[in-house]
Amino acid sequence: MRVLHLSDIHYSLEAKDARRGADGCGDNAHGAVAEVGDRPLSLPAAEFYPAMVDRLGDVLPAFEACLREGLAADDAGERVGAIVLTGDFVERGGAAADRAVGEAVHRVCREVLGAVVPCIVTPGNHDDRAALRAGWPGALTGLGGEPLLYTCEVAGSRLISFDTSEPGHADGYVDAERLAWLRGELETAASRGQMALVCTHHHMDPSQTDMPVLPGAEELLELLRRPGVAVLNGHTHHQAHRVYEGVEYHTADATSFQADPCDVRPAGGAPARAVRFRRLSGYNVYDVRDRRIVRACAVTYDGGDVLGDMLLG
Repeated sequence: MRVLHLSDIHYSLEAKDARRGADGCGDNAHGAVAEVGDRPLSLPAAEFYPAMVDRLGDVLPAFEACLREGLAADDAGERVGAIVLTGDFVERGGAAADRAVGEAVHRVCREVLGAVVPCIVTPGNHDDRAALRAGWPGALTGLGGEPLLYTCEVAGSRLISFDTSEPGHADGYVDAERLAWLRGELETAASRGQMALVCTHHHMDPSQTDMPVLPGAEELLELLRRPGVAVLNGHTHHQAHRVYEGVEYHTADATSFQADPCDVRPAGGAPARAVRFRRLSGYNVYDVRDRRIVRACAVTYDGGDVLGDMLLG
């Protein structure tokens, strides 16, 4: 089975300075450089992020381009059988914005594959669970704002949405109840000889980013440290593929932007520490056979557009 993994769309219905993305891939495939007269932003953290989202503009064309290219890949007759979406769907706009993302997924699936394949949807720290459920009506289990925990069996694999989001906890959250549910799903997968793909938003590997890891990561990693299990996550906006603490671990790029720490010198000011945001999009593809990922490939498009520097301190 082939799995397409995308993450961190950060769609906003209200974003200004929207720009259009071109179809296809290659140079500028995910949108030409934004036609904005202002220089890249350089603001304190409290002011920077909402302004950066406005500068980012309409991110759906980039998301759709990644989705379309990932679905169209057809090596030796292998086609995508499932899509994994690991959170941070919406920045602003509530259920209407979530609906726009879900409709884009279904539309592109029908255009490329002729049918909608199973989609594993798990929320991130920017998402509202009730809005997410309302935006994907009838597609997601559970009610309102309760954790989105569910499984989907596809081609002999068990794809698990393990929700690590929690209102007021940007770094993520796990508790004994969620861990007990996941333990049961992993045991079911093992008893049926299935590969378990645990799809979650937050990261557990501190080497990926300077953002804090998921609280309770050690306990979760201990649970995941078993044969036939791999983690697919987002949150860091940087793709990664490795075995961490004995757990197979794959992170997808964002389809919106990337951020990296740097040193800057604001005009007329002293050197300062900052985080530089730039337009970037990408996706991962995995081929799953015999309870293991036999091929993992990442595709990244750097838009070359520096959105600005978020000044720290």
